[in-house]
Amino acid sequence: RVSCNLLGGGAPCQGNTSQNPNRRGLNDSRTLQAFVVPGVAQAIRDQFGIRTIEFLENAASSPPPVVQAISKEFRCAPLRTCAEQCGYVKRNRLWSGRTDDSSLDSYAAPFVAD
Repeated sequence: RVSCNLLGGGAPCQGNTSQNPNRRGLNDSRTLQAFVVPGVAQAIRDQFGIRTIEFLENAASSPPPVVQAISKEFRCAPLRTCAEQCGYVKRNRLWSGRTDDSSLDSYAAPFVAD
């Protein structure tokens, strides 16, 4: 018996990363893929009636309007991590998440990597 679904996703980073001098943020259709995750999670809840935990990964250098729009959608500020903490590559990422009734803000203060 399944008691909880874990659903994760992320938009391709090309529209958001500062490494792309032509990034378009919310004006890039690839960025908008991030907003599909909540709809899929809701469809799972509606169809199967089980709790769903959603999370989203994105480039930490995303333009502020992108971070604000995702924060609004997920009802929380993102957590920031750096892959350098787990290996050799410095790659800053933002993570947003929520469950049916709460956001990541309910569980921990935002983590800021140096």
